[in-house]
Amino acid sequence: MKESMDTSLDGVFHWFNHWESREILMQLRDDSFQVSVPLKPGEAGKPIGVDVGGGVGPYYQQNQHVGVDYLNGNVGTNFGVGVPMAGVGVNTGVGVNFPGVNDILGKK
Repeated sequence: MKESMDTSLDGVFHWFNHWESREILMQLRDDSFQVSVPLKPGEAGKPIGVDVGGGVGPYYQQNQHVGVDYLNGNVGTNFGVGVPMAGVGVNTGVGVNFPGVNDILGKK
């Protein structure tokens, strides 16, 4: 198994896990984890996101996303599964609203 990490000054953290095995499906498998926190000037207040995904080459892919918009009071989650080689996929999600920073400060 080979792991790699990548961080950058733009607030994005990536972690990848590449399986190495003699079995062909395990060779194609990739898992990833990404956290996005807007740090660049002009991006302050943009939603924070977390993505966890994985798959087996073109045979199967999935991703779970959670986003938090603390300024406007929104939390959303999304789950997607697909079979890229067949061109088939499904996506589902749910969102919740709450009083955000802008509501509390009366900026809306």
